[in-house]
Amino acid sequence: MDKSITMYSPKVTVLMSVYNGERYLRAAMEGILNQTFKNFEFLIINDGSTDRTEEILNSYNDKRIRIFNQSNQGLTKALNRGIKLSKGEYIARQDADDISLPERLAKQVEFLDIHKNIAVLGTFAKVIDEAGCFTGEVLELPVEPKEIERKLYLGNYVAHPTVMYRNSVIKKLGGYDENFEASEDYVLWLRVIGEGYNIGCLPDFFCLYRRHNFQRSILFLERQKENGLKLRKLAIGRKLGKTRDRESKTWLLYALGVLYHEQKRHREAIEELDKALSLDPKDNSLRSDILFHKGIIYFDQQKYDQAIKLLEESLESGFNEIAAHYALGSCYQGKNEWSKATEKFKEVLSFENERKDIYHAGAYFHLGKIYQTQGRPKEAKQGFEECLKLNPKHKKAMKNLQNLLGELGWNTDEQERKNT
Repeated sequence: MDKSITMYSPKVTVLMSVYNGERYLRAAMEGILNQTFKNFEFLIINDGSTDRTEEILNSYNDKRIRIFNQSNQGLTKALNRGIKLSKGEYIARQDADDISLPERLAKQVEFLDIHKNIAVLGTFAKVIDEAGCFTGEVLELPVEPKEIERKLYLGNYVAHPTVMYRNSVIKKLGGYDENFEASEDYVLWLRVIGEGYNIGCLPDFFCLYRRHNFQRSILFLERQKENGLKLRKLAIGRKLGKTRDRESKTWLLYALGVLYHEQKRHREAIEELDKALSLDPKDNSLRSDILFHKGIIYFDQQKYDQAIKLLEESLESGFNEIAAHYALGSCYQGKNEWSKATEKFKEVLSFENERKDIYHAGAYFHLGKIYQTQGRPKEAKQGFEECLKLNPKHKKAMKNLQNLLGELGWNTDEQERKNT
């Protein structure tokens, strides 16, 4: 039996669908019920749960909560039912395993009330683990509508559990596309920008995004990747057919080249990137990105000299510095030019940015490999160890270190204890 109430028209509908979410449900609900903004309804679709979900939902006695029980139909259909039932001017998405911080609703409502041109508004998020502990990873997404629109042609750069959107706009667009159960949010964002609406993002952390082995994004990862490529191709094609703006066309051709690169369709990727360059982009950042990706394609094909020329040219624009130096180091390593490779990887270690740990770990690994090839075991050992400090799950570093220690007769058991 549905548990629902009749109430005044709320400003916000917080929409949650839950399926067998007993483990994290209470924390998710408390995060919403403890919001500083109070004028909301909490609409929860219990999508056929067979665990203690219904018991937990019914344990709350809060007039803002509206619960609807149904047989299991999947997230997309559950969300569409929630949209139809919603009363709020705005809808805030909430997943049953994430946590909204107290100021989230207040800040998003304040922004949307002022910025009438924004249809969908996300936020930054901090990543937590199964126990609710901060992992150190953050989701700092694009903020400005133009940047978000461009990035969406490269992938999903809007965090679904953080968004608040205008109810009227999403209903006008027909809600979520039920043909895409694994990528329903990405389809919606592409439709939003395709119809000329803007998406924004608050540059502050209002959500704790939980990573765990049973979360939907992990279970459907391969399907999401497959759907994402199809959706991007369709969206880019539609936009290219409409746009006459030179800058926008350049970006779309670049995005298409990146897509073909991801599909390992190297010839077609080069063709699209060359088309983008032929439009003589004035944006140095975009020009640098095009040259960089073209260089990476040649690197993948082991055409190192061509790759080096393009990567060096991309550096002249002053963008992608850490990535370009890392790729150059890999090119010189592929050519067995050890001193140049070492120089580039050491340059990588001198850079500081939000992704430095990823590049630093890779640079230490490659330095370890170079030193190992040069017969410098102590330095190789140090390189692999530094890599594992930054990324303890780096399988190649662990394997190479264990092999090195075994060859030298050093204590591998002690090393394993250091890395666990």
